[in-house]
Amino acid sequence: MQLTVRILIGLALGLVAGIALLELVPQSADRVGVVAQVVGGLWLNALRMTIVPLVFALLALGVVNAASLAGQGKLALKTMVVYLGLLLVAASIGATLPQGLLSIFPIPADAVDALRASAGLHRGEVTPSPPVSEMLLGIIPANPIEAAANSAMLQIVIFALAFGLAMTRVDISRRAIFVDLLTALNEILFVIIRWVLAIAPLGVCALGLSLALRAGASAFGALGHYVLMACSMALFGILLAYLVAWIGGGISPWRFARGVAPAQAVAISTQSSLASLPATIASTDALGVPRTVSGVTLPLAVSIFRFNGPMQNLFLGLYGASLYGVHPSWVMIVAAIFVAVLIEQSAVGLPNQLNFFTVYLPVYAVLGVPVDILALLIAVDVLPDMVATAGNVTMNAATTTAISKRLVPEAAEVPERLAVSA
Repeated sequence: MQLTVRILIGLALGLVAGIALLELVPQSADRVGVVAQVVGGLWLNALRMTIVPLVFALLALGVVNAASLAGQGKLALKTMVVYLGLLLVAASIGATLPQGLLSIFPIPADAVDALRASAGLHRGEVTPSPPVSEMLLGIIPANPIEAAANSAMLQIVIFALAFGLAMTRVDISRRAIFVDLLTALNEILFVIIRWVLAIAPLGVCALGLSLALRAGASAFGALGHYVLMACSMALFGILLAYLVAWIGGGISPWRFARGVAPAQAVAISTQSSLASLPATIASTDALGVPRTVSGVTLPLAVSIFRFNGPMQNLFLGLYGASLYGVHPSWVMIVAAIFVAVLIEQSAVGLPNQLNFFTVYLPVYAVLGVPVDILALLIAVDVLPDMVATAGNVTMNAATTTAISKRLVPEAAEVPERLAVSA
């Protein structure tokens, strides 16, 4: 049975069990709730403990690898510029579209009360936003070790990027030592991640049980509204990918849909753009994209480009703001756009449960939104993440077709060995 299915079953069992306890044995709800909170909290902490070293290793290695690719051909460099521009577009959409959606389909009042109560909050309890000057001053870490200890993710990202850039400026023999060290660290952390994922259904079940014991049957409606809105945003990203393939790549939507369908199926079943890479390459082969192009653009895409990431990030931040009655200024929203694009580089091409706090917490902090709700939404993010991953893979294939058509002269200059090694 797929991990995604087991997680959904665990969530459903937790919600149903919590509601049943409230109805049949209400006197035991407090004791069971304490146990559920402990189990769910332990699982979340197990996820969190890999975040800081994993983000640092991935970003530092990503900078070195991107610099290496950019130095080997114009195609890689121009591809990275295209990806950065599209990420800014995605973040801008995420900062504007949700406000329209939430004005048309506002969060139900009972859902607001349920989610706030389950996070231990009440109406009117909103953490004040820090001044913009304080946020800007906090971007550069005065003490990277302290930033790591405090899980100050934006500061960690900045230091990792600086460290990676500095690695590209030292002697290659000395650089190789740190590349090997960070690569080994990466592999070790992924072993731990696989262990944590193996017990994900239990952790999600505990989170669902805790939510149901606090919010009752209204938990379904509260979480259902979030899932519906998040899936709508992800589907919009898929629609944009079809437009990119049609307008940029000159491929009809029907032909593109047939070609990319196998990669979408793998993306939905694995929730991983990284695991979908072989299927995505096969899909672009079917669409007539030469390997000299896809062999460069697609490995770069799964490393530094997840189109739906910033869009979902800003959506979730503004959803939380709406939930708590926070009204971010335009300065904060602009800052959140750039933070979402930057922090996306720390995300891993694996199920979103691994990236949830790493990716979304900095944007919540910039917007001045309380972060308590994140621990609840992670339990129901399975379905939105499936749709968002399919959108990421679809956009990867779409941009590859567009780059192939628009940059064919550059693609011809890329040596075959680069396409294979990438």
